[in-house]
Amino acid sequence: MDRDNPDSLLRLVIEDFFPRFAPGGRVIYREDGQSRNCDIEHCAMPAAVIENEAKTCLVLVELATTRGPINERRKIELTKSFSAAARLVFVSAVESREQLAHELPAWNTAVWVADEPEHLIHFDNRPLFGPYPNILSVA
Repeated sequence: MDRDNPDSLLRLVIEDFFPRFAPGGRVIYREDGQSRNCDIEHCAMPAAVIENEAKTCLVLVELATTRGPINERRKIELTKSFSAAARLVFVSAVESREQLAHELPAWNTAVWVADEPEHLIHFDNRPLFGPYPNILSVA
């Protein structure tokens, strides 16, 4: 991955994150170089928007390389911008876990780490010890 080029992280989001964590959805918006040049404090659109009709949600993906992970202020801005959506899922894409050392994302968001593409880090308020359904079957 070219760490100086945000397009390489966005490409990985589309090629790796999207099919793995939002199957059945479709990319309805993808940032280009022109849109990235807007004033970062006033950009309404995230880096990518994935619509998942089956789950009736929009997945809003922000690149931590350009704006940092989705913080509380950014989450509020995105919520207002996409207020008509049934459900919003907020994902910050980072190249590696080290990028989280400077700023943690907002609660009730997820982080996708390109260096470890098969995992998501959830910042949520679910109870640590359940109750969760039993996912192991006993033969």
